[in-house]
Amino acid sequence: LGLRENTLVMVVSDNGASQEGLLDGVTNTDRYRNFNPETVEEMAKVLDEIGSPATDPLYPMGWSLAGNTPFKKWKQDTHLGGNTDPLLVSWPARIKDQGALRSQYHHLVDVVPTLLEVLGLPAPSSVNGVPQMPLPGVSMAYSFSDGRAPTRKRVQYYEMLGSRAIWADGWSAVAWHKKGAPWEEDRWELYHTDVDFAQNDDLAAQNPAKLAELIALWQEEAERNNVLPLDDRRYERASDPGRPVAAL
Repeated sequence: LGLRENTLVMVVSDNGASQEGLLDGVTNTDRYRNFNPETVEEMAKVLDEIGSPATDPLYPMGWSLAGNTPFKKWKQDTHLGGNTDPLLVSWPARIKDQGALRSQYHHLVDVVPTLLEVLGLPAPSSVNGVPQMPLPGVSMAYSFSDGRAPTRKRVQYYEMLGSRAIWADGWSAVAWHKKGAPWEEDRWELYHTDVDFAQNDDLAAQNPAKLAELIALWQEEAERNNVLPLDDRRYERASDPGRPVAAL
């Protein structure tokens, strides 16, 4: 159709490598989802069937952790191993430095604001008479023509099955949550991600004031974006969606 030069294409991956394979791997991930993981002895009996239509296999957690290198944790966690994804953007008519990298901090919620900006359209205030919530996110279109421009994003919260994290102005705080544990027992970590990309150096003890600032900011963002109350249930939500949950 002769439209490729002026067509914007954006491709993003799924989240980080998964942990459902547990320590030994699985041949049937539905067993995991039904709280009945396989034993090694059970899996050994179907080794020759792995990969066939009779199985739904997944690698062990060790391999998935290697797949998330250099980041910590896995998909379903709020450390960078769970939510750091490649985003490929192609728009030949606008992006001239083909193959170049961009290091500005952005999130998936920034895709729609980007599309609206390049199309010259406002975010709809209502759809079919239904008032719309304000769109979260910050357009990343500015980075298409200036790879060195500072990020225009100021803050991004995360929450997944009770685990929490927040990024703000080059710093991040993250708390991993163990299912069923009291929220107040979660330990927050602090990283200066502008200089510590892989979250290796936990600065929580050295900079408690910055950590407290980010925790308070997470609470503010969680309230503003209807994250609360926290709920660390997983598949139980589907079987008992009406059960009340404990507030943070």
